[in-house]
Amino acid sequence: MKSKPTLPPGLHITENDKAVGASGSMSKSAKKKAKRKEKKESHLTQGHDGDSIALNNVTESLEQAKLSVDTKRLRNSLQTLEAEVIDSSKKIKNLMKKLKQIDEMQSKIDSGQLIPNQEQLDKLSRRQDIQDQIDDLEFDMQQS
Repeated sequence: MKSKPTLPPGLHITENDKAVGASGSMSKSAKKKAKRKEKKESHLTQGHDGDSIALNNVTESLEQAKLSVDTKRLRNSLQTLEAEVIDSSKKIKNLMKKLKQIDEMQSKIDSGQLIPNQEQLDKLSRRQDIQDQIDDLEFDMQQS
């Protein structure tokens, strides 16, 4: 049994007609796309020697150039400085908290609400040391 022909009766296509018919049956946008593709492929295969030589020269010169600064060293020193600033700010925050507690305790003692024991008196006596530490840390942060 024969298979049915894919063409309508009376229409016969030869090999030459197939090549012409294939491009003739394409839509306008498909033709444009095929033309662009062919142009792009021919452009890539031909290559622009002047552009590629200039690009190679630039690439070679960039590869040969050496940076005068060691980026790893800078990155590490930056991270160290950031860590020091964070540590200093945390220390200042904690010392300010202690200073606030001492001031509150002093106001309670002055108003008569609290009779201090020896530990509280020791804490009160450290007020100036804590204030000096805060001043030193703030000065160091301003210097860096």
